[in-house]
Amino acid sequence: MLHVYKVGCRVKFAHDTWSILFNGEVNISSLTGTVVQNDYLDEDAAKTFAPSIWIKMDKHLPGYEEWDNCIQFTANGDGGTDMEYLLNAEFIK
Repeated sequence: MLHVYKVGCRVKFAHDTWSILFNGEVNISSLTGTVVQNDYLDEDAAKTFAPSIWIKMDKHLPGYEEWDNCIQFTANGDGGTDMEYLLNAEFIK
């Protein structure tokens, strides 16, 4: 299922969607972005401890400069935003 998030795909996040930033949360409801990395498409990377999908947001998010305005989504809850939020996003053009 995570293979559908190809690099270059565009997504729009659902209502009540939050990203984790250190010990806080950032509301990303209805915001849009582009898939820039998907470790699940790389067989070796998918075997790592915390494979991730990275979304570069269209809107500047304060605090995300260190990651080039990208949000990391992980399935195991280790060091990123919960993948469930990404799975609830819709694909857009």
